Parts: sequence; structure tokens; C-alpha cells
Amino acid sequence: MENYLGNYIDAITTVKQFKNDNPNLAEKAEFAKEYLKGFYEQLNEDDFIVIEVESYYCVAVVLDYNLPYIVGDHIAPFDENRTYPLQGLETKFTFKRYTRGLKI
Repeated sequence: MENYLGNYIDAITTVKQFKNDNPNLAEKAEFAKEYLKGFYEQLNEDDFIVIEVESYYCVAVVLDYNLPYIVGDHIAPFDENRTYPLQGLETKFTFKRYTRGLKI
């Protein structure tokens, strides 16, 4: 499964940069990266990124840097307390339905 992050380019931060910007979460981010690395062994360090999903920081991997970016379907969520079990990332496209007040 492919997950596109084309609309979230500004939100992509490497794990290294995230650790520099968030020293209080650096250890958790590194642990989540190492945990995820077991599923993506042939990737470079800079391919591991931190994204935010449902208010959790998550380590993900960029599989293709051509726009829109494609990330793997496994992510490792974490917060200041712990690293959570491996999760699957799913991208859903939906329409927002607008209604107009109709006079009958």
C-alpha cells in the first residue's frame, strides 16, 4: 500500500532534526526509529521522518521523494511516556458534502 504525503511537505521532519528541535522527546524518537528500522533495513537514516497522526508523533519512512512523497505503510507512534505498538498508516480521501437551504 502506498501513502501519499503531497499536501504535507512542510510537516516532514527527519528524525535527526526532530531530536534537535525536541530534546525532551529525542530518546523516544530514536527508540521508535530503531523499532521501525527492523521493517525497513535498507534505508538511509534521513529516510526516517517524524509525522503527526491523530495527535501522536510517529516515525515513518519515505519510500519515494518524487512529489507527492510516498511513505511506507508502517509507523511507530510515540509520545513523552512511551513508544506504542507498530501501527498501519492509511490514507483516506473523502469529499466534504455541502448542503444549501432549499425553499419548498
